[in-house]
Amino acid sequence: MRLTHLLLLLRACISNAATADDALQQGNRLYATGELEEARSAYMGCLKHDAGRTDCTTNLASVLVDIGGQEALAEQLYRRVLELDPTQIDAAYNLALLLQDRRDDDATREAARLYEGVVSADETRWDAWANLATALSELKETPIRTIKAFEQAILILEGHEAAQKQSSSDGGFDRYLARLYYGYGMALAELTSELCATLARQPHSLLIGSDVGGRATGELCVENAANALRTALQLNPNDVQAEHM
Repeated sequence: MRLTHLLLLLRACISNAATADDALQQGNRLYATGELEEARSAYMGCLKHDAGRTDCTTNLASVLVDIGGQEALAEQLYRRVLELDPTQIDAAYNLALLLQDRRDDDATREAARLYEGVVSADETRWDAWANLATALSELKETPIRTIKAFEQAILILEGHEAAQKQSSSDGGFDRYLARLYYGYGMALAELTSELCATLARQPHSLLIGSDVGGRATGELCVENAANALRTALQLNPNDVQAEHM
């Protein structure tokens, strides 16, 4: 009897896993085609089969955000995922987006911490680097870290753009790079001479001319800021902000 009972439990678990997977895949297909309400139902179906599925919970939270008006519930779901598994960087990233949209310092600080966790787990995530840079820029508390985050995002995204050009496909990266160069230029322009000197001593800096001896560090960052804003304008000529800086 015990062996039979164990076999029945095992079969039930396998059946639930398969059904949950089917619901997840169905939800993903519906989500991809913009059928948000149907996707929500599929993800909820997945969780009915297995309430511990963090992938279904994360996707349900994301579709709730896209449907609109349910951000509080989405936040609860993202936090539930991170309580179950702190390594779920998609949930961390999406929660950070929600928090950053509040335009509140405490929420922005938490968002920055979440982005830091994402880039620590996957340093190739240019989107997380970009949003980290933006969050830190809004806080204005760690200017050097802000600039290094902008630099990382720019380097990774330019690498993607170069790969896309080699394959003769358009990745549409110019508008993102324009925003990054604009943010980078503005952050450089706000540096004091002392902080500019600190940045110039940092390894792998994007500063041009930092190896020229005897150069005023204040001028170095001002010139690089102007170059970054020009680059932003070249990448996106419709960027009025960059044009008037």
